[in-house]
Order: sequence, then structure tokens, then C-alpha cells
Amino acid sequence: VYTSLRPEEMCVISRTTYANWLVEAADATMQRVTSSSKVKGLEANAQSFSEAGVKPEHIEGMIKARNHYGEIDPEVYKLTVMRALDLAEGKSEVAEIPNNAKIVINNDANEEEDGDADGNGDDATDTDVLRATIESIVRSADQGEGVDLPKIIANCQARGFSSEEVDSAIDDLASSGVIEEVRFAWFKIKE
Repeated sequence: VYTSLRPEEMCVISRTTYANWLVEAADATMQRVTSSSKVKGLEANAQSFSEAGVKPEHIEGMIKARNHYGEIDPEVYKLTVMRALDLAEGKSEVAEIPNNAKIVINNDANEEEDGDADGNGDDATDTDVLRATIESIVRSADQGEGVDLPKIIANCQARGFSSEEVDSAIDDLASSGVIEEVRFAWFKIKE
């Protein structure tokens, strides 16, 4: 699905307006998350959703979403809402990661096997990109005490990775000695 947005008008808004809109969006998202939790495991129809206590105005959209996406993990959305509110309040910052068009991993074995003599390497796998992303987040967001797991997960989720993928990649990076857990759920680049 290709989604495009072309605004006809744009304007600068005040921080208060921004905060109000953010709170409204967060509240609406949390209402839908709560409704999704109520209907977890139920058949996707108006009667079962209504009996579970879902607001009538949400039922049609939730049925369509369930049929399209299946069951969702509400924790991902809760974390995203909390992160957005924290950012709006200035409590934390999302680490900035340069948007590289392509990450290349050198793989001499594949170059020899494929006869690739130009030395450019192979395109990175999703796992390679995720590991490089986590390493970059930890490097750029660490202000001396490490980076907490929720910040790493939120930054990776903003780039399209699931929390399960992030957990697995963090375990791999820690076991390979790239990062270390300096205290529970806080990570630093291993020196």
C-alpha cells in the first residue's frame, strides 16, 4: 500500500497547540489499544466487540483492522505513546541516525564464491542493518551512563523493527562483545 500526504496548507503552530494535539492523539490511540485488549481472542464481528465494551464508533474500524492486521501486540503502541509524550515534555531525545541509502557489508567469502572482484561487498541483510542501527543508537545517545533498553527499542521501532527483533539483536551484539550491559537494561559500546 502506498500512502501519500500532500498538504494544501501548512503553518507554524505554538508549542501549546502541538502539546494539545499530541495529547488528543495519545488519548485516542490509548482508547483503541484498550479496546483491542478487550477483544483479544474474540471473533471479529460487531456483536462480540460490542459485548466486550468497545465504543460503537470504533467497532467498524477495529473489525477492518483485525481482518487486515490480525492480532496486535498492544505493548508496542503503549511504548510508542509514552515515548511521544516524553519527547514532547523534553524528558528524553530520540537518537538521530543518518539515513544512509544503502549499508554495505564486506563479505570476502561471498565475493570469492560469486567472483565479485570489485570489492564493493554484498547488500546488508535486515539483521545487519538492525545491528548497525542499534550500535549507532547506543553510540550517539550514550551520555556516559549507557542507553536504556526502552530508548533503543523505540528508536528501532521508529525504523520498522519489532521489539522481538531488537531483543534478539541486542543479545547477539552483547554475546559478540560489541555492546555490554552496564546495569540491568542499560547498554554501552564495549571499549
